[in-house]
Amino acid sequence: MTIGAFLGAILPKLGIDTASANLAEVLALGLDIPDNMAVPLVTQITAVPLLTMEAAQNNQQLKNKFKAEALNAVDVTLGSLMTEYQLADDVVSEINGTGNTYQKIPALVKKIHALEVAKSAATSKEKPELTNQINALNQRLADIQASTATTIAQKDQQHLDEMSDMLLLNTIRSKNLNTSVFPLETVVSFAEQLVKQELQKKGVKIKNVNRTLQLKQAAEEALDYYDTNNSLVTVDALVDQVLANNKLIAVTSQAQVPAPGNNGQQPIIPTQQNQNAPRVGMSSKLDAALADFHGPKGIV
Repeated sequence: MTIGAFLGAILPKLGIDTASANLAEVLALGLDIPDNMAVPLVTQITAVPLLTMEAAQNNQQLKNKFKAEALNAVDVTLGSLMTEYQLADDVVSEINGTGNTYQKIPALVKKIHALEVAKSAATSKEKPELTNQINALNQRLADIQASTATTIAQKDQQHLDEMSDMLLLNTIRSKNLNTSVFPLETVVSFAEQLVKQELQKKGVKIKNVNRTLQLKQAAEEALDYYDTNNSLVTVDALVDQVLANNKLIAVTSQAQVPAPGNNGQQPIIPTQQNQNAPRVGMSSKLDAALADFHGPKGIV
């Protein structure tokens, strides 16, 4: 398989448009990659369900979920309002029967208008009571509108935060992970935990800003995260650093990597050329950490 064909097979899965003119020259590269290396990688990457940002934005199930949560809060507030001001049962039934939340607020506005009309025709004795009721309803309506805007903004942010976890996993899966000892999803889960531990240690959090993952200081989310050289650190760079530090990046040829607690000896990382060799590719640090991660019962 050529490197151009390899990239053409995996890039669409990562949400990258292979029809782009910028990629034409790259996809035309004829450098051969051994099939025993390329085919398993293509199979692993294309078999994992990835959710790109565009796919998440156009996912109707996600849209319906967060919209329903936001509008349910408005319905509850409207019901509480009608109960508190003791609107007649027929009025409550009429408003609730209008269908959806978007129609209920205008229906309530019409009832307020009806009260105003009744006020103009009321006797002097009835007017103070109607005036108080109208003023209270107007105030509550303003409160509902403000609360609805806040609730929708909170749900939107919750949506972005949940998408952040999916995008982080996609970033990890896009790396050339070392799966010579453990299955891909096990390595991905372990890598995710290591990244989150590193974020906590550095006092940093991942923030979905305008649908792009950025690193922010946990104590002040308005501030970006810079390293000791005063350089802006990206999520992708931090993931690369964590994977490299924990030897979770695969190598393409037999390599010698020192392992902690092995008296300086360098075990051989298994590759396509030595898969029948003893499984000593991951360091003892990875083995111990994975054992702790999955608990005493082992990996299921």
